[in-house]
Amino acid sequence: VEIAANSNQLPELLNTVGQIADKKQQEDFLQTLFKDWGQIDNAGSIEAANKLGDEGMVVAATKGLMRGWASNDGKSALEYAIQNSSDPLFKEIAVSVATDWARYANSTEIADLIRTIENAENRAQILDGVIHPLSRADPSRALELIEKLEDVQAKGKNTAMVLWNMGKTDHAAAEAYFRSVPDDQVRIQSTYAITNSAIAAGKSAEETLSILDAFSDEKAQLSALSTMAYAATQSQNLTKTVDLRDQLYERLEAAVEFDPDAKQQLLDKLRPIKDPPEIPE
Repeated sequence: VEIAANSNQLPELLNTVGQIADKKQQEDFLQTLFKDWGQIDNAGSIEAANKLGDEGMVVAATKGLMRGWASNDGKSALEYAIQNSSDPLFKEIAVSVATDWARYANSTEIADLIRTIENAENRAQILDGVIHPLSRADPSRALELIEKLEDVQAKGKNTAMVLWNMGKTDHAAAEAYFRSVPDDQVRIQSTYAITNSAIAAGKSAEETLSILDAFSDEKAQLSALSTMAYAATQSQNLTKTVDLRDQLYERLEAAVEFDPDAKQQLLDKLRPIKDPPEIPE
């Protein structure tokens, strides 16, 4: 690309790309070409992309150049995408640029990222995209981002995803964070993840049940009890949860404020009838 740009051969190169009959091949080539171009000249590549005419070519070229630009300067590329987010294409690009940036960002850059998206119209969507890769690469940093979310459902869903990944390698840290969450509604959504983590870590029935003590509200505790029962009865957990299922059965059986039908379904799951009762002739 650089050689073509310096020798004024880019118009001819773009014309050649425009003649490719296979649209997917054409768009893939354009993305690669403009990714390289965006790394060396974001302004020039943007201008060239807008002159392509064909909508599919413009989209492919724009996605490519923004990836190239972001690989050199994630902050500037993200700012540009957010500034132009009245266009749905740039809304989508803002998410992918932020996600790519977050994968390799250090703590200072993550703080920059948060500031950059502060007033973005699709801030929640961008955070969603960023948190997913971070939950695997750096769960602690992902949890810092989640705390910035205002929507309880989004916060709960993302907390559950991070604790699921964190719990695979460090149950103690995952449980400590779970207990520190101030909102029962957020904590409820993470109960399945933290229960699975406790089971995988070989925690006793008593230790696993103590997770329920994190809930201050009785209704929330019952909801968490239901989720814990569901986790304990998953096929991959059955051999490890004999004692836990017995104790969950006793707690659930004693629970008064519980929908009778839902309660019976859970009880049946916890202690399935191995042999059906004989029917008198």
